[in-house]
Amino acid sequence: MNREWFFALGIIVIFLTLDLRTKRWAEKNLDISKYIFDGKIELVYVRNYGIAFNKLSGKN
Repeated sequence: MNREWFFALGIIVIFLTLDLRTKRWAEKNLDISKYIFDGKIELVYVRNYGIAFNKLSGKN
């Protein structure tokens, strides 16, 4: 594996851990129903990751 792949994987791992922390914080501190949180916010995360992976693989 070349350096760019390690760099890309590192960034993805960092984003995943940040998202997990943010999600835990939001579950603890915000009075949001589970339905809204699990449905809408996770959809945004998934869409953003899709865009990131497309850019990494060279697609637009």
